[in-house]
Amino acid sequence: MLKNVALTLVLFCALLFSVPFAHGKMSLEQNFESPAHFTLKITETDEVVTLSVTDYLIGCLFAQIPPDYHIEALKAQAVAAHTYALRFIKNNSIFPDFVDVIGGANLTDDARVFQPYYSPDKAREFYKDDYERYYDKIKTAAEFGAKHVILYADEPINAVYHNVSSGVTNTPGGVWGQDFPYLKSVNSEWDTLHPDYLCINEFALDRVLVAFLDHDRSMQIPESPDDWFTAPKVNAAGYVESADIGETTFSGGDIWRILNLRSPAFKVTLSSNVFSFETKGFGHGVGLSQFGANHMAENGKTALEILSYYYSDVEIRGG
Repeated sequence: MLKNVALTLVLFCALLFSVPFAHGKMSLEQNFESPAHFTLKITETDEVVTLSVTDYLIGCLFAQIPPDYHIEALKAQAVAAHTYALRFIKNNSIFPDFVDVIGGANLTDDARVFQPYYSPDKAREFYKDDYERYYDKIKTAAEFGAKHVILYADEPINAVYHNVSSGVTNTPGGVWGQDFPYLKSVNSEWDTLHPDYLCINEFALDRVLVAFLDHDRSMQIPESPDDWFTAPKVNAAGYVESADIGETTFSGGDIWRILNLRSPAFKVTLSSNVFSFETKGFGHGVGLSQFGANHMAENGKTALEILSYYYSDVEIRGG
């Protein structure tokens, strides 16, 4: 059985600055230019490798989405991953911490700051015999992704993606503190069909206390747990926008990250000094739903139709 690969998405790709590309360029239709190659820092070995865009996207797809999904869903993910990389390249040099992490490369495989990537060896280790079984399919999707980019106002969008939504996709404000006109909430009701759509996580008080103090040693936490996670604000899609712990307000995205919940679409209850978080979906819920994309593909939608559904008012260039 194939494993689900959890995604950790970088926040800083959401910012709006741009810098020149570092490599030779290949032209997509309508004059959008993309690097012909990416340089990628491999965290485990600390080496920098040069990859074609297609080879990079092959590694992204093996790391990001189940390869038994429909080919049109894989193509949609490849275009999103390509666009996400282009936006990162246009942004990363203005952040000194990023320059240190990526070590002079364009990109990194460090999922703490960027999207996941598997080297061929790592993909073979993870998927074993399924690697060869799915390679040609993944390569076809990657080749499609390398030829397409998603734009808004002639710039690569912040093409975030997730495994499974709450049944409606999220907006980014409650996750990262900034909204984008193309990341709107859309219906994705078929996500409720995912076998792990609902999940309950239980946390003893001391575990919650340690997690939040590790996040901010200076915060004042009320003595009574009845005063934790109060005044929740939930958006129309069912995702927590914010909640209070004493005098401190946390975004739903902060709580999701600090406690490593499956989703910021959660309800919290307290019983016998144990907090129970019932979550819906898997991931932040913003942008492309991979499970939703697969459902749409199985029902006849193309990759471009899927992308145009989950990213609002965008232009997809390429051919």
